[in-house]
Amino acid sequence: MTERRLLRWQQVTQNDYLSKLQRDYLLVAVPGAGKTFWTLHTARELIRAGRVSKILVVVPTRHVKDQWARTAHELGLDIEHDYRNRDGAWPRDADGVAMTYQQMYEQCSLHGKNVSWRPTLVILDEVHHLEDKTGWGQAAQEAFDMAAYRIHLSGTPWNRNGYIPWVRYSPDGRAQADYPPYGYQDSLTDGVNCDVFFPKLGGRVEWEFDGERFTHTFDEDLPEADRARRLNTALDMSASDYIERTFRNADDELTSIRASGQDRAGGMIIAKDIDHADAIADLIHDRLHKSRPVVITSEKRGAADDLKAFRNNTDRWLVSVRMVSEGVDLPRLRVLIYATNITTSLFFRQAVGRVIRGPEPPAVVFMPADPVLLKWASEIRKERVEALRKVQESVEEEPPVPGAGSLISPFRPVKAEMADAGVVHDDSAVSEGELDQARAHIRAEGGHPDIPTATMVAKILRRQGPDQPGSPQVPVAPELPVVPLKSERKEALRKAQAKLVTAWCHLHGQDYAIVNARLNESVGVRRIRDCDEDQLRQRYETAKKWFV
Repeated sequence: MTERRLLRWQQVTQNDYLSKLQRDYLLVAVPGAGKTFWTLHTARELIRAGRVSKILVVVPTRHVKDQWARTAHELGLDIEHDYRNRDGAWPRDADGVAMTYQQMYEQCSLHGKNVSWRPTLVILDEVHHLEDKTGWGQAAQEAFDMAAYRIHLSGTPWNRNGYIPWVRYSPDGRAQADYPPYGYQDSLTDGVNCDVFFPKLGGRVEWEFDGERFTHTFDEDLPEADRARRLNTALDMSASDYIERTFRNADDELTSIRASGQDRAGGMIIAKDIDHADAIADLIHDRLHKSRPVVITSEKRGAADDLKAFRNNTDRWLVSVRMVSEGVDLPRLRVLIYATNITTSLFFRQAVGRVIRGPEPPAVVFMPADPVLLKWASEIRKERVEALRKVQESVEEEPPVPGAGSLISPFRPVKAEMADAGVVHDDSAVSEGELDQARAHIRAEGGHPDIPTATMVAKILRRQGPDQPGSPQVPVAPELPVVPLKSERKEALRKAQAKLVTAWCHLHGQDYAIVNARLNESVGVRRIRDCDEDQLRQRYETAKKWFV
């Protein structure tokens, strides 16, 4: 397979970086431009030149680690995205690891030790997150001060609000990139990102505050506190029809985009919080009689798996809070409903960045007519006009905004009238009846019938047949899935071994920890997490032989 080449802007910026080889380098590029690919391509150049031997990627949320690992794999690099603080040392058979800022904060001295043991490139993705919580900046300095090189990444320049080490600021507090920022205008000119439209929804809003009732439209200029109450009232599910009306328009727009040839195009709704997100999903299903969209938030178990599934399936909608607003690569997203009360330029641009990736238009962002949000949208539209000016002699009249209509948009929110059975496992299914039989058998032996154990025992009982009494004797070794990432292959091996050891202990009444210790000893490690891939495979084959 031919390796993906650097884009023009990536090549120019990499030349600048390699010519300077500063210890710290801040790259600012619009979401969707390709910062991840650029950074890992540059990291590979540093490794080939012998300047670094390990890579550490620090990201805002867990699910982004997987994206970095997959891009690294594309470039022939192995990034362990399942690294945990309790693992201690980094895996020997990897080029580096990925961790979250929270992981960094919890064990900064450990990471400082790992960084200092070998020449390391530290990549700080969406580095402005170091300002989000008190102490993160200081923890980063303790953890990464001994790094050979540090690359700082952000989707848009930001103003200084907290402490971020190593980043330079202008006298007015603006973060200074080490190469001119690659903005939305540039990405349009280069065909990296697509055009975006912003249908605005306004109306009349009523709320009560301290016993007094207020009524205002979105056209009125209000103090900051009242502006926030107006926006929150419009987003309130019990007082406003904003979500329902907006979704109808947005869903129609998504249908139109799919009909135009982008048959996997998807939409995203960014909600205020988890309760708000669940309420939106319920409304879409219960009142609008559409498929309930998946709700993806970092606090919900299985969120990373849900995100992977959405990336690969053809579902129309997902609802999120902040998890999908930054760093997430979902190129099929084309429609966004902005239903959060966060109005900062940084967050708004990051949210818009989810739907503009790739050159195939259009991207459509439905939003309340809040004046601050309109200001940020206007800035983006101006960049679009400037991009057109660069590629044609005169700016043509802009096309009509698709889906734009006049939504009659009309502290306690009062009113906002807005216008415009079983388990499938490996290659076979285990029925609910088989699971019930297995659970009864496990309970009779004093065990705990969790799903993996019950599934394994059900398969053993099935192989024994109905006329063979006594405990099952012939377990089935789980098949190992074929996966591209080394970290995923290692995780599959660990899970397969756990199932085998569980079945063995159940059959023979042996202690789980003792059996695991024996397997660890057979490959010369103290803990299973210390195993490299070859040792895990040896361990798996050893356990399989017990049942032959």
